[in-house]
Amino acid sequence: MPMLIDRRSFFDCALTLGGASLLSSRLAARQTREIENFPWVSTRESLLARFDDPRRHFVFEYYPWYGNDPFNHWQQWGRVPPADLAGSSMPLLGAYDSRAIAVLEQHARWIADSGVGVVDLSWWGVGSYTDRAISTVMDVMHAHD
Repeated sequence: MPMLIDRRSFFDCALTLGGASLLSSRLAARQTREIENFPWVSTRESLLARFDDPRRHFVFEYYPWYGNDPFNHWQQWGRVPPADLAGSSMPLLGAYDSRAIAVLEQHARWIADSGVGVVDLSWWGVGSYTDRAISTVMDVMHAHD
């Protein structure tokens, strides 16, 4: 009978055995394939089939609270990034930083390609991590509008 192991235990074991670099390269390769194969166009087409102007009907919620140097928000609930993230799934871009221009540009392209017209930013007050990211996020999103 095969032994069942949860994701967290697997990552703990893999990292303990020194497989972090192998694991991260495999994750990166898988994420690249998933990005290339995700049906961005069909998502937009399905929205256009139901709504005349999806930009007026859909709002995208964006959380600019993620960081990776040091890790911010990814480590909640006792998680140990980069392989074990606070989330239900591994993001296609891995443990990204919400302030990184390249990450923001990719997110903006995906949002624009989906047909969504409004981005709602989570903001946690003056001086917060999200506050320090807001201007950059807004500039990049505006450039892809």
